[in-house]
Amino acid sequence: MDRDTVVRNHVLELTFTAADSYADAFNDVVLDAKVTAPDGEVTVYPAFWAGGLSWRLRVSSEKTGTHSYTTICSNTADTGLHGVAGEFNVISNEGDKTLYKHGRHRIGENGRHISQADGTPFFWLADTWWMALVSRVDLKDFEMLVKDRAAKGFTVIQLCAGLFPAFRDDHIWDERAANEGGFPWEQGFAAINPGYFDHADKRIEMLIENGIVPCIFGAWGEFLDRMGVDKMKAHWRYLVARWGAYPVIWSLCGEALLFYEEVDGKIISERKKGWTEVCRFIKDFDPYKRLVTVHPTDPHDSRSMLDEEDIVDIDMLQTGHLFTAIDTTVETVKACIAKQPPMPVINGEVCYEGILGTSWQDIQRFCFWSAVLSGAAGHTYGTVTMHVFQSKEERYVHDNDVFLVDGCWEEDYKLPGSHQVGLGRKFMERYPWWDFERRTESVMSDEEAMYSFAMGITGSVWVFYLPSLGMDKRYQYYCCYGRSWGDYKKVYIQIEPDADYFAFFFNPRTGEDFFAGDVVPDKDGAWLIPQKLTGEDWLLVLQSKTY
Repeated sequence: MDRDTVVRNHVLELTFTAADSYADAFNDVVLDAKVTAPDGEVTVYPAFWAGGLSWRLRVSSEKTGTHSYTTICSNTADTGLHGVAGEFNVISNEGDKTLYKHGRHRIGENGRHISQADGTPFFWLADTWWMALVSRVDLKDFEMLVKDRAAKGFTVIQLCAGLFPAFRDDHIWDERAANEGGFPWEQGFAAINPGYFDHADKRIEMLIENGIVPCIFGAWGEFLDRMGVDKMKAHWRYLVARWGAYPVIWSLCGEALLFYEEVDGKIISERKKGWTEVCRFIKDFDPYKRLVTVHPTDPHDSRSMLDEEDIVDIDMLQTGHLFTAIDTTVETVKACIAKQPPMPVINGEVCYEGILGTSWQDIQRFCFWSAVLSGAAGHTYGTVTMHVFQSKEERYVHDNDVFLVDGCWEEDYKLPGSHQVGLGRKFMERYPWWDFERRTESVMSDEEAMYSFAMGITGSVWVFYLPSLGMDKRYQYYCCYGRSWGDYKKVYIQIEPDADYFAFFFNPRTGEDFFAGDVVPDKDGAWLIPQKLTGEDWLLVLQSKTY
């Protein structure tokens, strides 16, 4: 296949060489291409500076047939960049088994889940790899980790495009934040560094080749103060030009309103205003209209981070790092799902597995199941060492980092929580989970809140998450000994008239099913939940015999 032919939704790259020379190419030249699709629709796509006299255009299309293009350069006298015309052909992707097959991500019809262009529902199961583009983990190890996550069922990796959290200005240029090509920007933010992104490309493409969507965080929130709105827009223009043609999802920034010291309301308001302006720029500028979210601080949801609540497409949450945040987590997830207009809700950072010696796999399961069986569109997992890729040889901490821990990514990628949340996604995809409705009234007990995670489809299937005996009704962690589950509580489910279900328990630790018999309600339509096999958490599933 020659360079002027590309498969539908796949990425075509065209290179253009300047005829003139430039002292400051990144800042002095803007290059776009006006592309006419076979149906006559015209779209302007941005190109990016690739270093020296080279610019590249990456483009993908959902439409098959011949596309024509003409470049538009801010320097109209540069014959190498301005007015260059050509054509490329887009062919069908029949038999395509890659991530590109189903097309761009969009919001599903009910507004509460993510879908793709052809209507295929997309279950968000992410891992947190903020520093995935640095050289501390080499490309061979990176590929191993990607394949591990793909095999476990992860569909998204959340990563930052180089401008990582920095408690002090001198941390920005810490060598641990660089990759083989250096830092993403020159010191002082004078210009972008294409070399950094050349190496980052390999990792972005590797994720996509393995069926995993990069959710790209443009920067951490404090960089807006360091760079200013105009420079941040230039950063985002570069990201859209470089990666927008790929099946990616954007996060405006990480921790949009995080400050490392106490500030007044005016400063908070100014940053909120600035990030809103940058978000509006992305939404208007991105020709692919990729989904956009923003990673929050306190308040814990995306909608509260910007001046325009509904400018984002996904309500991403951050609800706390330790198990003591479980109460807040449950309340925030349910409150955000209830907001109008509806929006997909994803908890994008909660209870890293192993953080400060806590939040192990039982907490990971609780966070996953309490979210998705409250109506979330998926969930994000993370470990305390992998989010910064702390290695055996080198801890990654700054002077005031309270999350100093033992451990390393080389061991922690194997923690059982990552496997168990993957089992959760695979279970949910047995059913049309995107059509599930909440059923909070369906469980009757003296502590109903403990068993309020229930969703399904009337007459077809109901899924109930039954937390461990180690969770009380406020979801705080404590020990309970000496009582069997049957003596501990009797819980009933109200069964719909004429429903004909059988029941089974799903083990969220192993993925195994255990048949629990036919569902035979009493004369009032109530059915007593059978005793769990152990006092740990289980899923109880009622499935129609004709499903």
